[in-house]
Amino acid sequence: MKNKSHLILLLLMVGVSFYSYQHAKQKTILQLPFEANEAGEREEVKEWEEAMLADPLTGKIPDGITYAERQFAQSFIQQAFNKSKGSKQLEQWQSRGPWNVGGRTRAFAIDVTNDSIFFAGGVSGGLWRSVDRGNSWNRVTDKHHNPDVVAIAQDTRIGHRNTWYYSTGECLGTSASGGSSFYLGDGIFKSTDGGLTWDSLTSTSTGNPQGAYQSFQLTYNLITNPANKTQDELMYCSLYYGVFRSINGGASFTQVLGSGQSCGYESDIAVDTNGVYYATSSSDGSSIKGIYRSTNGTTWTNITPTNFHSTYGLTKIGINPSNQNEIYFLVAEADTLGLKTTNVWGDAEYTGLWKYTYVSGNGSGLGGTWVNLSQNLPAGLLNFDGFHAQGGYNLLVKVHPTQPNTVFICGTNIYRSTNGFTTNTQTKQIGGYAIGTQLATFQVYLNHHPDQHDFCFLPSNPSIAYSACDGGVYQTNNCMASTVAWNKLNNGYLTTQFYSVLLHPNYQSDIILGGLQDNGVYWNNSANPKATWVMPFNGDGSHLDISNDGNTYYLSIQQGKTIKAKLDNSGAITQFARIDPKFAKRDDYQFINQFVVDKADDKIMYMPAGRKLFRNDDLNSIPFAGNRDSIATNWIQFPDTLVAPNEFTSIACSKTGHTLYLGTNRRKMYRIDNANLGSPNMVDITPTIFPNNPSSTTGAYLNCIAIDPTDANKVVAVFSNYSVHSIYYSTDAGDNWIRCSGNLEKSVSGAGNGPSVRWVSMLPFNGHMKYFAGTSIGLFSADSLVEHTTSEPGTQWAMEGVNEIGNTIVPYINVREADNMVAIATHGSGVFTIHYGWNVGVGKIENSASEINVFPNPASNFVKLNWNSLTSSEIKIQLFDISGKLHFSKSVSSSIGNNTMQINAEGLIAGTYFLNMNDGKNNFNKKIIIQ
Repeated sequence: MKNKSHLILLLLMVGVSFYSYQHAKQKTILQLPFEANEAGEREEVKEWEEAMLADPLTGKIPDGITYAERQFAQSFIQQAFNKSKGSKQLEQWQSRGPWNVGGRTRAFAIDVTNDSIFFAGGVSGGLWRSVDRGNSWNRVTDKHHNPDVVAIAQDTRIGHRNTWYYSTGECLGTSASGGSSFYLGDGIFKSTDGGLTWDSLTSTSTGNPQGAYQSFQLTYNLITNPANKTQDELMYCSLYYGVFRSINGGASFTQVLGSGQSCGYESDIAVDTNGVYYATSSSDGSSIKGIYRSTNGTTWTNITPTNFHSTYGLTKIGINPSNQNEIYFLVAEADTLGLKTTNVWGDAEYTGLWKYTYVSGNGSGLGGTWVNLSQNLPAGLLNFDGFHAQGGYNLLVKVHPTQPNTVFICGTNIYRSTNGFTTNTQTKQIGGYAIGTQLATFQVYLNHHPDQHDFCFLPSNPSIAYSACDGGVYQTNNCMASTVAWNKLNNGYLTTQFYSVLLHPNYQSDIILGGLQDNGVYWNNSANPKATWVMPFNGDGSHLDISNDGNTYYLSIQQGKTIKAKLDNSGAITQFARIDPKFAKRDDYQFINQFVVDKADDKIMYMPAGRKLFRNDDLNSIPFAGNRDSIATNWIQFPDTLVAPNEFTSIACSKTGHTLYLGTNRRKMYRIDNANLGSPNMVDITPTIFPNNPSSTTGAYLNCIAIDPTDANKVVAVFSNYSVHSIYYSTDAGDNWIRCSGNLEKSVSGAGNGPSVRWVSMLPFNGHMKYFAGTSIGLFSADSLVEHTTSEPGTQWAMEGVNEIGNTIVPYINVREADNMVAIATHGSGVFTIHYGWNVGVGKIENSASEINVFPNPASNFVKLNWNSLTSSEIKIQLFDISGKLHFSKSVSSSIGNNTMQINAEGLIAGTYFLNMNDGKNNFNKKIIIQ
């Protein structure tokens, strides 16, 4: 596979992710200074994700693994469905949103039959449909299909308008991927019922799990031909393969522009209403490069002007609807013929804008005229106000449907020119970053978001326009206004990409926080799945922790930047101090860097930074000084320093005893006993069975360590790479280990089509331990960890949330023992929670001689409880609704013999509720229906 360094901009957009996202209820969003050496941040993201996921032996993600692992997941899906048939005890996971926050969106379309119907595609969140212009959304793609939506097209011919297509396989900016490998798509999907249901086109769905990608697995654009009255004509352009055409609705395809895999890396295609095609291919293509025109889709003419750029990347096409002989071409990564701007990292960017007018013949030579408008693009004097395409990651040009001289160009920002960029005097910025914002603390355009991917006009009123970007979907009611105002349409468009999630330690609190890719740290205090989330801290949200009393938050963003903060009841920061150690450099940290607060003494924090480990001995004495730089206060460095290229990647601390475990990017694992005192040394507890490839180019990445909350000697180590055994377990503090991934592996070695395992958490449950594993194909659970050998199948993991979570990537799990609450972060579908076991009705109260009787059930006016006890005990009785909101709580003395109690249900809304009775050691849970 050819390499292209900017592919892995992984424009998770990292350096750019420092922006502040405005919210109506948010007073202040904390932002830390943007540092000068953050110019290399894009490369650091690539390196981090590559190390975390790549096969250690090859240094790259196995080709086709995303297709293969979803095939591998099919047996788990079927088992989960079989288990649920006829069952009234299926665990049901609750979406917690964020209802009001959208994820990265590349595809957006409006139905020509009804312009109240919208489609939006998240790059890892599936395809969504709205029937009320974005006021609400429903996901229309299966949660077990590839969630990566790149482009969408409707067959706009009369009689065919119920036919839709979308393509998968994002070429630029794929998150949760890494290296020179890709997360491949599963081809093209088709709907014949107006986008309600979708099926894979078999001609594009074969996959290639053992070899190089195919033409349909990485796509740039997808269009239909409105002028072909006799054939169902469909075109798409692909990474390195050029342009493909189908005349039978996708049943088969033929390569019509380019030869084999020798085309340009980046491409685009467009068609006018008369069936005239235009296509572009970047200058690195050996068989085709430049700009092409075709009147039949099979014969193409190179119309590239002789004075065009010598080198160029992605070139987007914008046809003028009012005069389809006029076409604009917006060029990323151009040579010095383009306009030079300096991006936020201090790098020079050259962007070109050209206007072509068709005159006659095949459009080449004198048959077309060209004008280079590049020097009229927005140059900008400040960090964010010039035109930035970020290597083509965000690039688009559109012409207003009824005003032919009004041209919109989209990069990080949106700009509007009312004279077709013939000069630079009638150009205005109308979205993206705030106008005139600067480093080090900067803002975004009010109610909008940087990094644009699509821009559409409402057919019935083209003054109304829609922006699809890294923050979801936005609407303006007047795109021609002197000051364009935007509104968010992320109303249940659940496509956000989380790195982490944190539950408040008080089980009576509904507070939950999460760290989002490119969208900061978000906070929510309601179990209502439609509740508003707010952002107190911006950046790429990373690891989070909280004091035992729940009053002090420890929030971090990329490269270890960490604050201590107080939040008010609206989620706004009222006091803060930056607290990460000044003795560590920014480049020392992992991009998403773990830290941990010692729960046995929560004034102590442990923070790894590359090859170093630090401890803060008194977080409580650090004043809320509002400082935005790192500090030295109360930090000490442990004596052991790793030898390069080893770096710390994971950390966990026991709930009692101050035992610290650490993992590295080179398979190593260490334990520190009594880590809270003095300067203790690390003990190497790495077993020989950990993944060990002597010729490894990257090493196995130990991404997660989980400690049994009841026994610090029981510990789990999780390796996130593909092609290695993922989960290991020790019951004696690391002296001995067993492999226990079991049926999550294709083989004991970890080779084959098994998923990347990202996280494991443990929940004490009904007298035993429940284990949860977050993977690249969803969430799994097991009741015990069993050794996996060539003759023993090992742990038998079962899929959780098959209907709600599906095959979404789960990078993080957080549990709260007090009420069996489990929260998972997904990379594409937001956050899910559950009170595990509450709707199953299992367990009993300690020393209870008989089953607890709950009647009537269903109930209307009251619920009566009856149980018989052998001893006296104190029992807490609580009643929660399905979202987890507490409606009743009372502690009662349970005496020897028969006990009764009645709960008044008259004020309860009809629905499902869960009764929890807890004697301090065990739970009884029962589902109750209130009529």
